[in-house]
Amino acid sequence: MTELIVSELLYLQYTDSSKPCYIYINSSGCTRADGEVVGFDTEATAIYDTMKYIGNEVRVRSTTRATYL
Repeated sequence: MTELIVSELLYLQYTDSSKPCYIYINSSGCTRADGEVVGFDTEATAIYDTMKYIGNEVRVRSTTRATYL
């Protein structure tokens, strides 16, 4: 999923670098059966780095309680 988000951000920058990009997060995070939060910091960092790299303004909205990002 991370690769798809990064590629979409790069594509949106390529098509029109003057328009802002909107990211809607609809996730409460990933947890195991015992309730421990599961996630990879490298994936979140890749998305964050891409958001900072592209020339577009990036606006992030959370539609639920996003606990991991």
